[in-house]
Amino acid sequence: MVGDLLNISFDLGVRGDQWYGLVLLAQLRGEAQAALGLVLRCGNQALESSALPVKEADGSALQLRSGSAATLELMATDPWQLKLTGLSVGVQQLRVIFLPAFGPLSWAESQTVAAQYWSNAEGSGSPAASRTLSGARHVLSEYPDLPATVLDVVLPSAWSQLRSVQLSFALSSAASPATSGFAGHSYVYVEARGTSHADFARLQSGGSQLALAPPSLALANLAPTSFMGGAAQRVDLLLQFGFVARGATLTVTAPAEILITGHSATPGAAVHSVLAAQRSPLPELVGEFNGNTATLTVSSSKVLWQAATYTHSLIVQNPYSMASGITWSVTVAFASSLPETGDTMQVQKDILLEDGAFATVPALETCSLTPLSMRLGAEQRVQVLFVMPSLDVTSSIQPFALRVVSPSTFGFLAPADFRPMRNLPPAPASNCLVTAPQMLLCVLPTGFLFRPGLEYGFEVAVINPPSLEVALNGWALRLESSDAQPLRSTCEDIPQSPTDTKSFALYSSEMDKRLFSVSFAGVPRPSSSTAVVVVFQSSRLPTNTWLTIRAPPHWVWQPAGLEGRSAILLRGTTHDLPLPTDTHQVVANASALSAQLTAALESGRVYGLQAEILLPTLPSTSTIWSVELRGSAPEESALVSEANYEAVVDEFSNLRVPVVSGCTAVPSSLLSGTTEVFVSFSLVSALPGEIQVLLPPGFLGEEPCEDSLAAVPLPPGIEASGYVYPAFTSLPTNTSCSWNTTGGRAVLKIQGGSVGAVSHLIAVKVSIPPVDQELMNNNWEIGTFRASGEPLDAACVMTTPFRLVEQQVRNLSAQALQVLWTRDTHPIMVLGFVLSAQAAPARLAVLAPLGLWTLGACRVLQDVPAGYSSFTASTCIAGGGGPTGLFPRPGALLEGVIEIETGTLDAGTPYAFGIEFNLPTGHLRQNRWFLAVENQVAEFEGLDLLRFETVEVLASFQGLAMNGPLPYNDVKISFTLAANATARASLVVAIPQIFVASVQAIVCFPFRSFSGRPQGDSCMLVNSSLPACQNATCVQAAPTDVDATDWLVKDVSYVLEFRLQNPSTCEICQPPWQVFLLQDGVLWSAESEGFPLVGDVQAFTVEPSHLLGDSEVLLTLRVAFAGRLLLYDKVVLTVPQGWQLDPSFCSSPVAQAALTGLKAPPQCTQQQAILTVYEMDLPPLTRPEIQLRLEGAAPVFTSWQEQRTQWLSLPNTEASSLPVEFSVEVQRGSSQATVAAGKLQAYDVMPNMAPRCDLSISTALLASSAAMRLSFRPSESIDAYVNSVWIRSSLPYDFQGCSLLWEEPAARKALRPEDSAFAFAGEPRCSGQLNELTLFGVLLDTSIKDQVTLCVANFTVPRPPYAAKESRWQVALQRSRSGLAPDILDYAIGLPGPGAVGGIQIDAETFVSNLQAGGLNTLHFKLMVTVPLLQDSVIRVILPPGFVTEQTNFFQGVSRHFAAIAAASAVLRTNVDMTEIHGSSAPAGMVEILMLRVLVDSVEGESLDFKITVRNPAEELVARSYNRWLVETLDATSGLVVNSNRMSGACGVHQNLFGAKQKKLGFTEVEQAPQSSKEQEATTRSSAADRALAAATSDESRAACAAYLAAFGLLADGSALWSPKHLARAKSEAQPMLEIVIRGHEELGSHTWYVMDCAVWRPCLEFARSEWRCYRRLAHLRQGLHDPIKELLGTAYSKHFGDSPFASHGAPLGTTARLRSWCQTLCRCINCCDLPPATAAIALHLLGAPVKDSAMIALARSCEEDDAREMDDDVMPQALA
Repeated sequence: MVGDLLNISFDLGVRGDQWYGLVLLAQLRGEAQAALGLVLRCGNQALESSALPVKEADGSALQLRSGSAATLELMATDPWQLKLTGLSVGVQQLRVIFLPAFGPLSWAESQTVAAQYWSNAEGSGSPAASRTLSGARHVLSEYPDLPATVLDVVLPSAWSQLRSVQLSFALSSAASPATSGFAGHSYVYVEARGTSHADFARLQSGGSQLALAPPSLALANLAPTSFMGGAAQRVDLLLQFGFVARGATLTVTAPAEILITGHSATPGAAVHSVLAAQRSPLPELVGEFNGNTATLTVSSSKVLWQAATYTHSLIVQNPYSMASGITWSVTVAFASSLPETGDTMQVQKDILLEDGAFATVPALETCSLTPLSMRLGAEQRVQVLFVMPSLDVTSSIQPFALRVVSPSTFGFLAPADFRPMRNLPPAPASNCLVTAPQMLLCVLPTGFLFRPGLEYGFEVAVINPPSLEVALNGWALRLESSDAQPLRSTCEDIPQSPTDTKSFALYSSEMDKRLFSVSFAGVPRPSSSTAVVVVFQSSRLPTNTWLTIRAPPHWVWQPAGLEGRSAILLRGTTHDLPLPTDTHQVVANASALSAQLTAALESGRVYGLQAEILLPTLPSTSTIWSVELRGSAPEESALVSEANYEAVVDEFSNLRVPVVSGCTAVPSSLLSGTTEVFVSFSLVSALPGEIQVLLPPGFLGEEPCEDSLAAVPLPPGIEASGYVYPAFTSLPTNTSCSWNTTGGRAVLKIQGGSVGAVSHLIAVKVSIPPVDQELMNNNWEIGTFRASGEPLDAACVMTTPFRLVEQQVRNLSAQALQVLWTRDTHPIMVLGFVLSAQAAPARLAVLAPLGLWTLGACRVLQDVPAGYSSFTASTCIAGGGGPTGLFPRPGALLEGVIEIETGTLDAGTPYAFGIEFNLPTGHLRQNRWFLAVENQVAEFEGLDLLRFETVEVLASFQGLAMNGPLPYNDVKISFTLAANATARASLVVAIPQIFVASVQAIVCFPFRSFSGRPQGDSCMLVNSSLPACQNATCVQAAPTDVDATDWLVKDVSYVLEFRLQNPSTCEICQPPWQVFLLQDGVLWSAESEGFPLVGDVQAFTVEPSHLLGDSEVLLTLRVAFAGRLLLYDKVVLTVPQGWQLDPSFCSSPVAQAALTGLKAPPQCTQQQAILTVYEMDLPPLTRPEIQLRLEGAAPVFTSWQEQRTQWLSLPNTEASSLPVEFSVEVQRGSSQATVAAGKLQAYDVMPNMAPRCDLSISTALLASSAAMRLSFRPSESIDAYVNSVWIRSSLPYDFQGCSLLWEEPAARKALRPEDSAFAFAGEPRCSGQLNELTLFGVLLDTSIKDQVTLCVANFTVPRPPYAAKESRWQVALQRSRSGLAPDILDYAIGLPGPGAVGGIQIDAETFVSNLQAGGLNTLHFKLMVTVPLLQDSVIRVILPPGFVTEQTNFFQGVSRHFAAIAAASAVLRTNVDMTEIHGSSAPAGMVEILMLRVLVDSVEGESLDFKITVRNPAEELVARSYNRWLVETLDATSGLVVNSNRMSGACGVHQNLFGAKQKKLGFTEVEQAPQSSKEQEATTRSSAADRALAAATSDESRAACAAYLAAFGLLADGSALWSPKHLARAKSEAQPMLEIVIRGHEELGSHTWYVMDCAVWRPCLEFARSEWRCYRRLAHLRQGLHDPIKELLGTAYSKHFGDSPFASHGAPLGTTARLRSWCQTLCRCINCCDLPPATAAIALHLLGAPVKDSAMIALARSCEEDDAREMDDDVMPQALA
């Protein structure tokens, strides 16, 4: 086919001037001018031929033969017969052609053919002649592997009339079927040749086959890459075809346990070579996979050649074990053969063990491979560790063997060097062989058995490859035996450690010459831990480089002791390693310690670290240490060095290591006498015992030692001098010290616990003896010493750290003259002196206080005060090592040493010079100076360094202004000073210009914590001449008492507070703040970075449900952001001071229902609500809008008014901008930085008149005409004129046509002043509509606080079918003016009122049948209801006390609304406590209730009739006021009372049942029930509260604690202990939980009642929640709750309630908040079982928890069911469990 490409490769060398030939067998497809192209490639060169036309054998042009009508028939007989019929006359020669198909048949060497012919075209009848002919076997080429496929037969010339012919021949078996044989198929051609155009015929499809079976695959093999169970691997499939085909479908079936997941044209690294012949990948194909089957389809445009070996890789998942056999199967179906015949050939072959089929074995566990050298080309030893898996290796007839396979680039040293390590027995040398360069086999002793789960290890000697361009993975370990299954277990691609995925890396030796050392910071002893210090020099490596330190084998690192501090042996020259703080980034794997560095390493720098390591029991076989640095890329990796420390490691005894290092000793004075010496040293390990400081000869320690030894913190910032210090640590608290003598020298012994590897800086007071020439040089030693003074361990020796001054002349007069300031931390110290003797030349030495160091290069400043002479310095050296020789060598803590050399200085001349110093941020320990000029010396006190130690600016609000008044911002500036400021000083603060801080707006508060003087400090705005005040507003503070000694004291924190207004925009949104202190002409200044201003709050509104103070209010807050909210952001909403949020409301559905964009409910305190973004719909939230409802208490109007009045009384303030604001801010993520903020001015609070209002309605009967009585007293804070009253109801009362019954009392009218508003008020009148009315002409002066009573008549109660349980009313006192909206002056909301129900009338004439005491009485109820009843409505009949129904036949239905009997009419009979029906003031006792279900709808005016049979009481009732029959109808859906005879006045009939001497029993007429009044409600509340108080404090209740709590599902073992079941429930948060919410308080009956909403509920159940409301006074809560619990807990009370104090006596402001907090703590402690059960019982008793509430019963029952289920689980059969 055009475009077919045949690639042929050969190993022959091609020589010039020589012919080469190729024989191709092809099918020509109709192209007369067929041509081929030939390209010869050799390396990178190519030769291409011109077109090679296909010609006839004689060189003539190719003529394609065309077929004729002749037919060809092949018969598989013995011998084989081939018959041709229908030939043309003139055939002289037959050529039989078999296309090659490698198979079992072949031509014989000397082929004979029996031929016979017919002259007819059908070949029928007897043949015309027959003859045996010699066939000429024709070989197309001499290439031995190409089968002989052509047979030429020459026909006799006498057969000229031949039209049909039959040939008979025999075939023999092929000697080599894969190379020279053929198999039968349809590729058989016969050419009939003659003098004319030859006839052509071929075997037709459907005819006989030349062979009985189709040819099989010549080769089908597998080459797996892994035998390890559970491993994913590539399996190479190798195929060789015995035929040619175009396109094929291969189906590969693996054993059932093997999963085929993919394929690849790239072969894997096969475990062994299956075929050495060159392989070709299968052409482009498509793969499909289903379990253990893979279907690979080769496109029909691709040719599969014969004799070629094809390979393809399958990606499989090995099973952990195999049970179904190992045989694979390959089936190949050829879609198109060559030539095309339309036949589909399919061949199949099984792949067996000898063909590469394999079985998996269990994997060796936690394999790891540790090299002892990673240097390229080095000879080294590799440690291999593994754990034996759970497989049968406990018995073996033959010995086990370990086979180690290395990557191809490594090599094993011969003879084999195998050393057992862990749990392996020694193996004879003869048992270990290097069987190949990359394979080592070691046979273990016979009888040795492995134990599953045990770790084993060994070492082998290998040679590292010489080049980095190699693959380092591919290490494998196999456990083998000589049993039937040779391979027992394996581990492949062994990593460097069980946590790694790769093998170890190799590095070149180019870093070998870099610095690398290992030393010990303690005495290394076998089987003990010691500190190791590693110092190395690095090349430049990036961040996140991995550092690995490799110790010799069997050494074990302790990662807890890793410390990336400066190496102690090279202090001052090493850099700290950037080690991670997260311990998960530090990996200790036996002798290898790895950590990922958090910063880059600089080239050439020396780094050091210290770590703890555990030494082995016996010396290691290797002593090589190395440091390895690995980057993310190969070029970022290096082996720092390898070193052999055999001399150090193997000598465990008599090894001297220093106990301390980095020692320094600096005195405060170089003269004899008592002075302080600053000593620093570093402990190199956590060593117990004592540290000794050995003083020079003649030095003495000052007693007592505890007063002479002090820890000195290093002044912060001193590292800026260029010297790197460690982090000095204070001495342990248990440190003690003593002075002793060792070897004639004073010794300071510092004793304490294990102080660890830390550094200390201490001050020691010593006495320096008079100095002679010998003592000028002194030696100090720090370490541990023997009694003789000989070092016990190598000590830190300081040889002449300083020289003492020989005291011959001491008459130098010197002093500190002044301090000049260049910047805050850079003062110029000016020193003056006068010599008593000339110095020529003069050498000066200055010893400044510890903590001062020179600024930059040392230089002497010549700007000196008047009267002093300056001098020029020829040399100025700081830090020691200068010309005076007093400090011979530079060292630590010598930053304040300045040595100067100058010319001649004369005696008696005042000289002065200045040195510019740096100041530390902390305080100086002392301010003593030392000056020496030759042998003339002086000590003197320095000047105070007055400066700001700390300055901090804090803001109450960081948001930009949105709209309206600018937000107020209370800014606090706190600072401390380093010295006292006198009364001559003044303080100036420069406020950045972007803040609104004009004279009209700013308020400067007095200093806080400034001084104790009563007159305080002045504070005012100033126009200062300071440059900083030119573009800023400056505020100056100064003392009022200018004669005082000190104004500001050092180390005291002072606070200056400003009230500013933030801008609406900003360019520099975090401007710095500056503070100046001016004293005695010296200006001290400091700068603070300030706070950032943020925006992004686009809109912010707060809508209250009402404006009243001292009441519960629902706040609706809406915030729109211009930016985004990210995950973990917090939106913080803050209410102004005075408002208090209800934290329990935040978790209610009402608060959450309005949230948009956020999923989390708010977390609330009394001042803040916090929303956390922990889940997003479409993260991030862009331009979100948040709406949130919060409930809380508005401030008391009086306190609000006081705050408002106080603000307005301040000068230059405006009433429109009060500093009481709601605010919102967004805090970002874990940093909690404010990224958005906004403020809104709070709304004006109004007075609440509700506690002083009383409202009552004459009737609640629907559609009745009613009257109202309203009594109120104006609020105390109101002092205004009122001329109208507005009233509104929550129910649809109809106030049209109402009448006002009121006349202003004469006494009140006389006191009322004349007002123009009253002139137009007119007569008192009522104007009403639906729901509301206005009373005009009610003329009041609210400054008169008398009670006012108004009566309104002629309005209508809501009409049927409206019904309600209660009503709520609003009342407002107004000032109305003509044409203008009225001003509301006083307000009351939420006033309780009666509900509205229909009435019930009962036919009294036929009501009673028997009035005899104790007799049976049939009551006939004929009811007329106002609101008709619908189907399933309920009639509730409440019997008077003493009446009981009969057990049977107690009910009879009469009208159509009921069935005849109780069961059919769904009548329910129950008993209930009287208090639940008649209120808490009712006497104890039970009454009966009947619940009758209405079966059909009733119509208006229809009578509902039924009869009840009861037994009359035997004697007169004690409480006759409750001797009435109560009838109510309940709505079928809501259970609301719709009709009632409590309001109707026709409940029963009054009759005398007995004579004068008989007791009376009667059905008294129930008078119209009085309306709810304050007094009656107060009595009811008091009665209920008193009963609860008695129950909570009684001894009987405490005794029955456990039984009482069980009714609520709370399980206790007595009053002191919770039961184990309850504790287990609490642990899983499944226990019943108590909830107490104080909604507010009410004034009733001259007492304050707190409204308490309570609940008992289980978090795990939705329905198990019982709620109730109770009212308690503070006295009830104190006597019945707080006092008993406090007495019960004793001293433990403060532990639980220390942060939540109970309300104070007298109920001052804030009592409600305290009660809320205390009750929340009580609930939390009870729910968490932190308090004993008795406290829960006390609380439930006092709160009046309803034991018989249906929800409470269900809750307790759910707990019992849980217990039953747990019991069932305990007895569950083991199989089911």
